[in-house]
Amino acid sequence: MCCNNMLYYTQHNIIAYNEVFDEFGILLNENDTSIILLEYCPWCGQKLPSSQREKWFEELEALGFVSPLFDDNIPVEYKSKKWREKS
Repeated sequence: MCCNNMLYYTQHNIIAYNEVFDEFGILLNENDTSIILLEYCPWCGQKLPSSQREKWFEELEALGFVSPLFDDNIPVEYKSKKWREKS
């Protein structure tokens, strides 16, 4: 985390962190997964990691998955941050 405020608000589910896509966002509704993507920390101004969402889709589509978000058969490493950590 870039600062204590970001850590606090992430832990208290005000700021969402998606480890698969490595992205932070402000939750729009507590009953929904919709977020406003953050590029910078609202408290300290540090640049946050660039979202890896597009790369995730590109890699899975290259593996033959047409709708990877809705496909339970995607490789297990693509369901966590492990896909970004591969060498």
